[in-house]
Amino acid sequence: MSAALVVGIASLLIACGGGGNRNKQWGTVLSSSAYWALRDAVGPNNHGICLGSYSLACNFPVSSVFKCPQGGTILSSGSISGYLDQSGSGQLAAQYTLTPTNCSVAGTMLTGTSNITVSGPVNFGNTPSVWPDILKEKGGFSFGPSPSGTCQINVSVTANSNSCSFTGTVCGQSVSGNC
Repeated sequence: MSAALVVGIASLLIACGGGGNRNKQWGTVLSSSAYWALRDAVGPNNHGICLGSYSLACNFPVSSVFKCPQGGTILSSGSISGYLDQSGSGQLAAQYTLTPTNCSVAGTMLTGTSNITVSGPVNFGNTPSVWPDILKEKGGFSFGPSPSGTCQINVSVTANSNSCSFTGTVCGQSVSGNC
């Protein structure tokens, strides 16, 4: 194998996020922010509202800021909405976006253009959320400055009342772990 080919392959691996450990750390931070946004939106201090007489039209705004481990933030914005029956039971739909801003993880900054959506059903039984809820994180983000590039995420987040776990791909590599 030529030296130029080896350097080219190494550069490609670095541009795609390096090793699995960095990708797992990115997955952990992004999945944790998705989980805490859900907890904030439907938890005891939520600002949601459900109106109606026979079925309840509900809207729980998602608007939270997650602090990244080495500085920066991830903004969650969107909503969890839908209809519940009179007893407060049913399933709402989560639809929100994660936007990292100077989010430093594993010595690399997640920032710039990002389009990470979080979606999935949120189950309710007599008003409080019924766990687990399984959310999907999909989209892409930029990272840098060295190495720099873009990365795709396709992860399932299983949210429980006190914890969460994730599995899927970050930068084309399989990842799994606890949030």
